[in-house]
Amino acid sequence: MIKRILIFSILYIPICAFGYTINLNVIDYDLKGNYCNDSNCVSIPVEDDINIEVNNVIELSSPYENIFFAGNSVSANNCGDLYYFDLKNKEFKIIKDSNDEIPSFCIFNQNGKELLSRERISASEYIESIWEIIDNKLILKTLDRLKGSHAIERKEKDEVFLVNKDEDIHKRKKLKAKVLVNKSFFYDKSFNKRKAYVIKGDVLEPMKYSSNSDYMFVRYGETFGFIKSNELSLY
Repeated sequence: MIKRILIFSILYIPICAFGYTINLNVIDYDLKGNYCNDSNCVSIPVEDDINIEVNNVIELSSPYENIFFAGNSVSANNCGDLYYFDLKNKEFKIIKDSNDEIPSFCIFNQNGKELLSRERISASEYIESIWEIIDNKLILKTLDRLKGSHAIERKEKDEVFLVNKDEDIHKRKKLKAKVLVNKSFFYDKSFNKRKAYVIKGDVLEPMKYSSNSDYMFVRYGETFGFIKSNELSLY
């Protein structure tokens, strides 16, 4: 996204601690930082993200003092970045994840130590996620992918599974799938029928949908594969 100078605005968040004050300012969609110690104030650098047109700065509450969300409050997704003040180098830096990448934070909200994001990917698809900050790194706790009327695909650590469609991300529970037909066959990733099958009444662990949603990737004991969605009932 190319930055555009549309309006002139100044927003700042002053923080006083340990005998110094820091300010994070927004001027024409650019972030500016100041560091003041007693009567001496100097400008300090702010790490830039060219993909975000910033017009709003929010200070996070406990336990994330000196952490800021800088975003665009007039955009549909209100996306932005999280910043921390590096006292040693006297600069504001973007908080990155454990892979040293900048995650998307949209329609941002804080709930205690949990940082929540909801990003619209398409007309019928959203990503909801829960993060925590540990040692100035963002740690992903939960990521839910909402696709239209389907169940929600959840990722926690290295595990992917389906959860129910409760509006509250904290109340969503892992789903099970019961086989409805006398014999339901497993399919490989190219949707070729395999010899393995399950029978009516068997309970499976649904993990994710295929790209066209006609098949569902499931686990049954130590067996993994795709099964036709219309041969299963989620509960």
